[in-house]
Amino acid sequence: MQSEHLVQSNSLEGDEGASASPGLGEDDVAGGSYAEAYGGDGGIQAFVADDEVVDALDVEVILTEEEEELLAAQKQRRIICYVLTAFILVAAIVVPVSLTAGGSSGSNTRAPTDAPSAQPSSSPSAAPTDGEFPPVVDCLSNTVGLTSFENFQDRGSAQWKALSWIVKEDEFVRDEGLECPQKRYVDRYALATIFFEMNGENWLDCGLQHPDCTFNRNQFGWLSNHDVCDWHQLECAQTNVTSINFGSQFPNERDLTPFIGTFPSEIRQLTDLVQINLKEALTEGPIPQFFEALSNLKELNLESNRMTGPLPTFFSGDTFPSLQILVLTDNMFSGTIPSSHGTLSSLLQYRVASNKLTGAIPPELSGMQDVAYLDLADNELIGDVPTALFELTELRILSLHNNDVVGTIPENIDILVNLERLKLNSTQFTGVIPSQLYSISNLREINLRNARFSGIIDPSIVNATVLQIFDIGVNINVGGSLPNFHELQFLEKLRLDYTRVTGALSNQICNHFGTDFGELADLLLDCTKVLLPADCSECERFCVEGCVSGDK
Repeated sequence: MQSEHLVQSNSLEGDEGASASPGLGEDDVAGGSYAEAYGGDGGIQAFVADDEVVDALDVEVILTEEEEELLAAQKQRRIICYVLTAFILVAAIVVPVSLTAGGSSGSNTRAPTDAPSAQPSSSPSAAPTDGEFPPVVDCLSNTVGLTSFENFQDRGSAQWKALSWIVKEDEFVRDEGLECPQKRYVDRYALATIFFEMNGENWLDCGLQHPDCTFNRNQFGWLSNHDVCDWHQLECAQTNVTSINFGSQFPNERDLTPFIGTFPSEIRQLTDLVQINLKEALTEGPIPQFFEALSNLKELNLESNRMTGPLPTFFSGDTFPSLQILVLTDNMFSGTIPSSHGTLSSLLQYRVASNKLTGAIPPELSGMQDVAYLDLADNELIGDVPTALFELTELRILSLHNNDVVGTIPENIDILVNLERLKLNSTQFTGVIPSQLYSISNLREINLRNARFSGIIDPSIVNATVLQIFDIGVNINVGGSLPNFHELQFLEKLRLDYTRVTGALSNQICNHFGTDFGELADLLLDCTKVLLPADCSECERFCVEGCVSGDK
């Protein structure tokens, strides 16, 4: 029978005959060393029975509490060593990469060269990494000087969103080999900034939500992977953006792409622009000073927006020598009309109606020698109207109505041979209506309503053969006999109410009633003074005072 040593087989139950392993002496392991009897993990590898070495397979080692604590401590030290080793390895990799990336935003930025960019590669572009941000930020902030570094620090700013898009998502710049500071790259970034700053993320068409353009299949949405010259409502000369024209769209189209917000300063990058038309686009704020950089503009149309502040004094002939159309109608501009605007000698249209402009009309506006459309209506202007305005011989439309301005119509008004519309209603204009006015062959509208004119309506008015609108109502000092208005074949609106004009309308006037072009649709009379034709029973509805027809 084998001698029992201080071990226990897995087949035994209970703790009888069991003892701690450290109780073994050197003799107990047949002269073998302690390390040979104990495994590396502290367990028994073999034991001696009757001078025979028996493998300790399938034998469970019984350990004391001290041994268990010793093994737990060893395992804990191993885990700590592993963690420290992994941390040191990660630090050794990350720190040099960070230093390299940080260094690229300093003086090591590659200077722009005149050499052409590499041809696009047919192989897939490498995916961008965050390491590409620092050199682009440095280029846009320092090399180009377009965006301040502080704007990029704000992760919610339009500038940061534009940067993130062009670095991470814009496949076009990578396919074309574009990079900062190349103009096509920077122009693309500037347009992206405009997009994010002015509500582009909420466009329902031609934007991120709906990249295709519903109303124009030949154009692509903004921020699409196409040349900017193919983006919605942009036009180019060669590769330079020359036009942003959303005002030419139909109203239902404009509703899908509203430009809500203020202009970002990055728009000044687009120095080749000759047209900005954002009519009815919900644009806000003042016209910023950085618009000075857009000196090639020929048209600026911001009609029916939410623009505020004063009219910029930098609109002058020196800054904008080619500006032909300046339309700021129906906004909330305030202050006076700057005299510098009179130096815009190339202007064909100067329209600042329906604002909150105050003060007098500056005489310098007579410097607009080529202006054809001069509209200062619906403001709070006061004082004398410069007589020189009636010497602008290219005028087709002169609108001064709904202002508290004073003046008279000069007798030489017929020098305005191109005049089509004269609107002086709701002003303090006085004096007689010169007969020379009716000799202007293109005259289609004369609106002098609610002013302080006097005298008569000269019979020569029938010489204004294309006249469509004649309104002299609410001028109580205008009298005389009723001219032969029936001879004006295109007359659509005739108002003589609250005047002293007397007479009888010709029976032929009945033939002009209707709503089509050239038919009389709007007639207002004082029927106590003007008799109506006997067979024009419907004329009675045009009487502002008692109805007296010819058969009564």
